[in-house]
Amino acid sequence: MTSVGRLTPRFSPAATGYTEEHPTKGMIMTELAQCPVCGMTVDPQTAPSATYDAQTYYFCSDGCRDQFVADPASYVGNTGS
Repeated sequence: MTSVGRLTPRFSPAATGYTEEHPTKGMIMTELAQCPVCGMTVDPQTAPSATYDAQTYYFCSDGCRDQFVADPASYVGNTGS
């Protein structure tokens, strides 16, 4: 009779800290916006913003925001250049 020892897996989730949780668990997903000056996609939660005609616009940078503020009417409805 042959004795079989305990088999141990090569990958041990407990040893590596691996969990089955989804990596975005607890994160809040937000809608993205588009910079009206250059068309770049931006996150409204972190992007610079300006309000014109009761509408808030979001920008990829302070530079694009400054361009918009100088002449907002030329960018309203713009989908980027």
